[in-house]
Amino acid sequence: MAIDKTICTPLNFLSPIEVKLSKANTPVPVVDGIHLHSIYNPSKEAVGLIGKYEESLKNQNKILVLGLGFGYHVWQLESLLGRLQKNWEIVVIEPDIRMHEAFNKHAPVEFSNRTRIVSANSISEFYDDINLVKFMAAKPLLVPHAASFNLREDFFKSFMSFNASNELSDVVSKVHDVNLRNYLLSLGEPTDDFNLAIAKGKPGVKLAHQDHFINLFKELTSGAR
Repeated sequence: MAIDKTICTPLNFLSPIEVKLSKANTPVPVVDGIHLHSIYNPSKEAVGLIGKYEESLKNQNKILVLGLGFGYHVWQLESLLGRLQKNWEIVVIEPDIRMHEAFNKHAPVEFSNRTRIVSANSISEFYDDINLVKFMAAKPLLVPHAASFNLREDFFKSFMSFNASNELSDVVSKVHDVNLRNYLLSLGEPTDDFNLAIAKGKPGVKLAHQDHFINLFKELTSGAR
């Protein structure tokens, strides 16, 4: 099955990002007239947004946040996790690279080194990030930022329903080891099914080395959930 070309399409978000000051004198991003945080008190709003996840966070220390905005919700999530878990990790998916840049510029809150923000130019580029793939494979708790999700609903739905191509050439393009890559390419035609090519193999040849992408391939082809 060939990869859906729409997931390779550049994420060109054209609407400008305006920044307003809330009543609490903190910055709030506004896109297409939509305030991504409360114009009154973003930090107080974040307490309510994240508080409803408290019970779930007692049993889960890996969190996938959909939408960065200016990070008030992520900052509150860090605070709550710090009280509930000894070790924890947050990954924030932000499709608009400009939002990530605006967040860094205005820096209304500061994250610890346990939080990582991931932005990319296309959905497929997100899944080229092996650390993100590993994180997704661990089935983290999903915490959508409602305003960001509603603004970029099409992206987030496509991101969460992503299925990697299983054509031999597409899979092999992600393999780092040169010898392994050449061996895999020798197993069939570029458009052959990767799993069938691996099963067929070559008589007398054993695949001794495993690349980290191959180890996670089944997670990709079954779709990220």
